[in-house]
Formats: sequence, structure tokens, C-alpha cells
Amino acid sequence: MSHLDPTWSVRRRLRRWLDIRIQLRKARQDRRLRPDAPPKRQLVVCGYPRSGTSLLYNMLSSSLDGFLFEEFETRARKSIWKYEDCASKRPRDIGDLAELVRENVHGKRISVIVMIRDVRDVITSTHAQIPDRYYVDYDGRWAPRTGRAPRIERTGDGVASIEAAIDRARRVEGLEQITLRYEDLVASPGAVEARLARVLDLEFAGRFEEFHLVPERHAYRYDGRREVEDPGLERSRVDSTRSGRWAGDEHRERIREQFDAHPELFEVLRRRCYESDDRWYEPYRTGAPRVSTSAAPEP
Repeated sequence: MSHLDPTWSVRRRLRRWLDIRIQLRKARQDRRLRPDAPPKRQLVVCGYPRSGTSLLYNMLSSSLDGFLFEEFETRARKSIWKYEDCASKRPRDIGDLAELVRENVHGKRISVIVMIRDVRDVITSTHAQIPDRYYVDYDGRWAPRTGRAPRIERTGDGVASIEAAIDRARRVEGLEQITLRYEDLVASPGAVEARLARVLDLEFAGRFEEFHLVPERHAYRYDGRREVEDPGLERSRVDSTRSGRWAGDEHRERIREQFDAHPELFEVLRRRCYESDDRWYEPYRTGAPRVSTSAAPEP
């Protein structure tokens, strides 16, 4: 059915309304039969783009039983009304959490995993569909759009708006949140798995380190309809060497350009405990060779 058909939107809304009614009836029947049953779960992976949300989502889907893992980049709000344990992955959902709580008609237990990453690696990252430019800036990013007229659009979802959304999310009630660092995920996936199990009461049937051994369970798989964003998401082991690539000489001008234009980035680094001060930037100011410094310990 064409999106230009005036009846298409009406039919789509009617179908969604009927689906919700069915789910509500299912919920009432289940509560009558099992009044002491725990609430259904809603697992939401969101946060920074290029921060390992896709990697984590495949780790979860390969080791967590009993959840409906939604299609890649599906809004959590599209499954919150389903009366079953659901999981979704979409970085921009970090800005939709208040709406998600309001639409929680089944009283689900909403667990939000917020992914962050060294902002220097974020602003020097690229996207497989946009390989000729940096993907994320302080004040925006480039977004590939698919469909009848594939294109690349500039959006406002840069570091500044993401940080603001994370801060707003902390004040949202009616859900639980845990923040994970990309660097910890690729360096110690087993420790991250244990932390998620403990904090969010999740029971894993597999191991994060072995997610690559069960590609048939991956929520994100290359099916030929679109280009795979990162082959490592499907068949490679966890690669810790992806951390710290911002320090390469090829990114030197990019780092200087973004931090000189947006000194707020220094505060982001300190607040996220990637640096304790700004001494790391001296070589960029003076042009001297960079000397590595150790990041501040995670609180």
C-alpha cells in the first residue's frame, strides 16, 4: 500500500488500535490466571551513536532467552504495548523515555541501558554508509535515509543534544537505568554481563564473549536488504583495539577543530571520567607529538 494513499494512514492506525486491544485482553486474562506473576519486561538499549549499542544488542539477543528482540532501530514505544518481554535498540530512544513511561499500559518493568563512549572516538567515527565524512559532530550528525529516495541528511543529534538527553533521562521516574561504557564492553564483556545480570535481574543462557558463535541468534544480521554497518557485528570476536583510535595522526586536525570550536567537549570528557584534566590536549595546542595519559578511574 502506497504511503501516498490517503486511506493508508487510517488503516495503519486502525490496525494498531486493534492490536493494542488484543494485547490488553491478553494481559487481563493472564493476570486473572497468574495474579502473582512478575511484570513483563521492556529492555531498552540507547545512548550515544557509535558507542556499541549494536554490539551490545547482538550480545543480548545471543544470550538472553524469553525476550522478543525487535528489528534493528525500532522505537521502544512501538513495543511497549505488547504484553510480552521485549527488547529494542535505538540510540535516539534516550530522548523518548518520558513518553515511554507514559505509554506503559501494562505496567512493565522498564530497564534502560545507556551506552556512552569516549567522545573523542565518537567525533572521529565514520559510518559504513557515509564513509567520506565524520559521522557525529558536537552540534549535529549525518544520517543516511533509506527508501525511495536514499539520501544523507544533517540532523541535530550531536554530542550536545545527546548529553542533554542523557541528563534529562536521569530525572525520568518509572524506570531503572544503568550506564555502560563502550570501552568496558569490549575490554571485559564477561564483567559487563555479570553487572547487567546483577543490577537488572537478567538471567543469561549464553556468554557475551561467545556471541559470535551463534550468529543465528543475532538481532542484527545482514540479510541483503541493506549494507551491514560493521561486519564485526555478525562474525568477529570482540575487538578491544577499537578503543582510542581517535589518537591516530589521521584524526589530529579533526580533534583540534572540534575541541577548539566547542570547548564544552572538555567538560564532557571530565564528567564521563575519561580525563581528569585538559593536559592531554597540550600537544594539539603546541603541535608537539602527543604523549598518552591515563584516563581518570571510573567512579
